[in-house]
Amino acid sequence: MTAEKVHAGIAVAMKGFAERGWEADVCFIRPDETAGPIRTGGTIKPMTTQQVLIVGGTVGLLVSSVVLALLWFGVSGVLIIGKTDLMYVRPSSVMLVTGWRSTIPGMMITASSVVINCLLYMAFAYALLRFARLVRT
Repeated sequence: MTAEKVHAGIAVAMKGFAERGWEADVCFIRPDETAGPIRTGGTIKPMTTQQVLIVGGTVGLLVSSVVLALLWFGVSGVLIIGKTDLMYVRPSSVMLVTGWRSTIPGMMITASSVVINCLLYMAFAYALLRFARLVRT
């Protein structure tokens, strides 16, 4: 690989961009000690309340999905470590009934359980956000 080949490849790419109507600029960075980090200074922006709630709800949905999948395949025993049953990391697991996947009422209760679980994780994530903001100020 030579500098000429790199410049020729960049020229072909720039021509392709122009053909598509895209504006592009070339920015060469020297590969020596003068090359610094792209981002200097600044801080990472904190998550917004909406982002925290979305993450909390997603985590709650994932936890519910994993627990229900393990129950479906009959291997929920892997959630027991010592004397602790990790199925109850999903707090609304106590709502599940025997026909959780085979009867209409059972499926409705299971769906309610998943929704409640997502709401609980969202509330927990929001509480952590508020606590972090309180500690930070």
